[in-house]
Amino acid sequence: MDQWEDIRIFGTLLRDVREAAGMSRKELAEKVGCKYDDIRVYEKGERVMRIDRLFRVLDVLDIHIPERLCDVNVYKATVKWMTLDHDRRRILLDEILSMIEAEQETRERR
Repeated sequence: MDQWEDIRIFGTLLRDVREAAGMSRKELAEKVGCKYDDIRVYEKGERVMRIDRLFRVLDVLDIHIPERLCDVNVYKATVKWMTLDHDRRRILLDEILSMIEAEQETRERR
């Protein structure tokens, strides 16, 4: 699996979370402040989402990142991500996906 495969996996997860929230692409785009087409290409894994937009999307979808993770210098984290080999990126992506899934499960129990 390469970097673009990871991005496609993220896109699929984004679509699933958006749909679970009962939101259309158009609604999400309006709330995030971007174009419908932006959401479409993110969900298809055709473009990497800027980190500031990712935080806005998570906020709109009511997904809260633990404060301890928000203290990390985002720029350095992004640069570090791009320097990691595939296996290490996969491990980190799995951890992030697990956190999102845990948040979804918590919401479903409410």
